[in-house]
Amino acid sequence: MEDKIKELEIKLNKIIETQGLILSKLDQNIIIPNPVSSLPKTSKKKHYKNERVNHFKKLLEESFALAPYKSTLQQEFNLATKPHNNRVKAYLKTKDPSVFDGLKRN
Repeated sequence: MEDKIKELEIKLNKIIETQGLILSKLDQNIIIPNPVSSLPKTSKKKHYKNERVNHFKKLLEESFALAPYKSTLQQEFNLATKPHNNRVKAYLKTKDPSVFDGLKRN
C-alpha cells in the first residue's frame, strides 16, 4: 500500500512540476495585440444604411434634374407616358429618338 502511495506522490509531483512549467511559459509569452481591434469600429448596419441613403439621394437628385426633360420629350415625340430616367439619359447622350420606341402613341 505504501508503494502505491509513493507512486501516486511521484506522479502528483510530476504533474505539479509540469503545471509550474506550463504556467511559467505562459507568463513569459508576450501577447501581441490584435491589429483588427485597434481599427475604428463601425457597424455593418450603419455602413449599409449610409450607403442606401446616399444611393437614394443620388436617385432623387437625378430624378429632379431630369424632370423638366420628361414632359418636353413626351410632347415632342408624342409619347403615351413620361419616359423613365434611363431613357431620358440615353436620349440626352445620343440624341437618338429610337430610344423611345415602344412608348409612342399609335
